[in-house]
Amino acid sequence: MAYVTYSSSDTSTATTWQYWTTNGTNTSTTTDATWSTWANTASTTSTSTITTSNCWIIWTDQYGEEHRQAVNAGTVVINASYQAPAPETPEQRAERQRLYEEQRARRQEEERDYERQRAVAEATAEELLHSLLTDQQIADLRAHGHFFVIGSKSGKTYQIKKGYAGNVYLDEGGRKRKYCAHGRDSLPIFDHMVMQKLTLEHDEERFLQVANVS
Repeated sequence: MAYVTYSSSDTSTATTWQYWTTNGTNTSTTTDATWSTWANTASTTSTSTITTSNCWIIWTDQYGEEHRQAVNAGTVVINASYQAPAPETPEQRAERQRLYEEQRARRQEEERDYERQRAVAEATAEELLHSLLTDQQIADLRAHGHFFVIGSKSGKTYQIKKGYAGNVYLDEGGRKRKYCAHGRDSLPIFDHMVMQKLTLEHDEERFLQVANVS
């Protein structure tokens, strides 16, 4: 890269771009363009500079010689700088397998623990729902998978099916509407049904405001 000091004393007849392109990186070069200087100059391992050969030719010749030597030796080389990893020893393979089995067992135990906690949560939520239902509602839920509640404002009868999304229905003269309003997906199903029941029975307007209808 050429670093050019641009002063006001020499701006009368040349632009910055002209100064930059007409000054090379070599302090002894003052008439060659920077690109020509770079393309035609290659640095060696010493402090001397080659000024008669092209960088690309030097690079390809050096790599090409390494490749030719490898071919003559019967070795196929794709990249001279690449080194293949050492083969895995039986001990390393056994250790890798052991770590894999440990991680697998840990994941399985975590899944079983989650299922146990989920089952407890579902049972607790079902017990809560039953404590809020009448005997008839419990019987309907057990026999048919749904129960009925009365809207707090309209006095209309809503059907709540076992589920949590799109499980509330209203039958108006043969036209059935479906409502979808629930809590977080991670909640037990019976907790959603508790929320739907209590909201319809105590704040029907709010339920209808937030629910999607189809």
